[in-house]
Amino acid sequence: MSGNSIDNVEDIYLKDRLVHHGDSNNYFEFDTDIQYFVTNGSEKMRIDTAGVDVTGSIEVNDSTNYRGIHLRGNAAPNVTFGRNNVTTAEWKAGISGNLGTSFTISEGTAAASDRLVIATGGDVSIPSGNLNVVGRIAIGDANTVADHELHI
Repeated sequence: MSGNSIDNVEDIYLKDRLVHHGDSNNYFEFDTDIQYFVTNGSEKMRIDTAGVDVTGSIEVNDSTNYRGIHLRGNAAPNVTFGRNNVTTAEWKAGISGNLGTSFTISEGTAAASDRLVIATGGDVSIPSGNLNVVGRIAIGDANTVADHELHI
């Protein structure tokens, strides 16, 4: 170590925290198989053997290209949503089933609760409930007059 820099060090061992000088409620903390990221005295991210938990928002920003968030998984990757401190999914959106044959929006996590299904071929279905439309429904190209049938 020389001056205010650490150079050419292979490993650094810390007992507990790496704290920002002059800002003691902003730190990176270690525990057994857990890392905490704390800002303003509040845990914002935790990494442990179960995964990553984030408190607050995540922003994906690239001024030239949209990068997005890419989810991958062997068994139907989904994004789930829950209010407050609910730990089980109230809603989910993602690939349905292990074959990847559709994209679904579902209530809860069971396949029987699919509310909107878009198949890989483009077919859209609403397995339960009603389709309520305010406005116009066009069949075919809305700008041309053609013979189309609607069977009710």
